[in-house]
Amino acid sequence: DEEFSSSKVERNDENAMDGNSFTQDIARKWRRRKLRDLLSDLVLQTNNNTMCDTNRWGAILTAHHGDDSDETILLKLLRGSHLSNLRGMEARSEKFDLATDSSSSSSTCVGYFAKPMLQLRKND
Repeated sequence: DEEFSSSKVERNDENAMDGNSFTQDIARKWRRRKLRDLLSDLVLQTNNNTMCDTNRWGAILTAHHGDDSDETILLKLLRGSHLSNLRGMEARSEKFDLATDSSSSSSTCVGYFAKPMLQLRKND
């Protein structure tokens, strides 16, 4: 069921979040896909809608804070994760290729998800 739901998200099917197939993971993948597509469009527009022939990059900034990172660790503990996997959120994601859907180390147009507020607490 989750594999079917994930494949619907991969095809950008907005109905994948309807009914019984909704999970936070499905919603997260859908949001990230939409944000990556938007960033790709913005970066390619500034490059005159051509392929990435020059070095270009973009970042999607999220408002995750230190409490979110602590919550991630707690949830991993509750799920029984191995001690080596007990870490909070990374401040920056691995780069992704904005011209395609792959993570290519040779791409000249890359994007990142960044969390600049991880050092802050929700009440700050």
